[in-house]
Amino acid sequence: MLALSGIILLAVRPAPPRDRLSAAIGFTACFVYIAFGAWYAFGNPQLNWDMLPYIASAMSYEETNVELIHRETYEAARQAGAVITGNNYMDDMAANADHFHQQLPGFQVKPLYIALIYAVHKTGISYVNSSVLISVISSCAIFWVIAIWLARFTEGVLWGLLTICSAGLSGLIPTARLSTPDGLSALLILGSLFVLIERQAPILSSLILAASLLARPDNLILALVVITYLIVVGPREYALSSRMFAFFALGMIVIAVTVNLLSGFQGWWAIFNHSFRNLLGSPQRITRSSSISSFTYVLYTSLTQILLFEWGWAFLGLCVVLVLGSVPVRFRGKNIYSHVALALALALIARLAVYPQWSNRFFVAYYAFGVIALVQMSTSLRREASEPPPPVKSGRKLQFS
Repeated sequence: MLALSGIILLAVRPAPPRDRLSAAIGFTACFVYIAFGAWYAFGNPQLNWDMLPYIASAMSYEETNVELIHRETYEAARQAGAVITGNNYMDDMAANADHFHQQLPGFQVKPLYIALIYAVHKTGISYVNSSVLISVISSCAIFWVIAIWLARFTEGVLWGLLTICSAGLSGLIPTARLSTPDGLSALLILGSLFVLIERQAPILSSLILAASLLARPDNLILALVVITYLIVVGPREYALSSRMFAFFALGMIVIAVTVNLLSGFQGWWAIFNHSFRNLLGSPQRITRSSSISSFTYVLYTSLTQILLFEWGWAFLGLCVVLVLGSVPVRFRGKNIYSHVALALALALIARLAVYPQWSNRFFVAYYAFGVIALVQMSTSLRREASEPPPPVKSGRKLQFS
């Protein structure tokens, strides 16, 4: 609410004069906030259960013995104070090395995050701390991307406050505490949007989006929707050429399929069953067949839960409505923010149709861009309101004799 209030006030508040003291205060506030947040996140990690298969996957770079990987993974988690039991599924994973090993392909489809865990661990940092440190660094980088982006619209103390509020709404610190690739994925997505919009570099932006598939392969939906939308209805200077579009679209699909095949991933239906129907202790032996009726039931119940009990979709919807309401999308229109906002909304709908689960850590980049788009909209409205109206040309009076 504080962030939204600040964004709304920006639309009516006059632009502050350039003031070195104000800029210094704003920068200091940002630095203190993110420094304290990083220190807190690294010192108080959430130690979520997903940490275990990610660490085990990193260990498998050097070790192939399933029992040894299982034992060392759980020993590292115990030393860090992680809760590794608590329900039938977690108890089974802790007791059965084979069942735990069968979970790994569902996590090894994120090879960039796992490779970074392994690389950081080789510097002498424990596996647990390595998995958290990547999220902390990614969240800090996201914070400064937001800060640099917002500096294009405002400055001084107001810039600092908006940056901090944007970080709070985006959930950066909670994401930084997790041993998941979500922070890394959000950094790549937000970075690609910044390069696209502020640098007008669609090729580089598409390369970064392609790299994000190595952090989370489900980013394929977002990547394909964005590049397809821009080439169909977006401003031409932000769209790929037809040849480059075909290259990137095919390349992204190849990356996603290759990663799935190399990791031994059991497929979308296995992870769908695991997430929404029952936790699979042995996904390689899944016998429940897919059906339209079961998918429809899960889709209905999950989307109902999201619509009634999650605030994130409402905030993102508000951002899109406000942005599109102030600058309507026009075919080949020049306002790239309204086009990207609509493309992200379409990508979000497509993602929920395939995997109807809402967790704020999945949508950090969406939240951040939503706030940035609102600030850009407010700045544009303020600028238009401050400009004097064009003079009305009076017509030549007719004289009658």
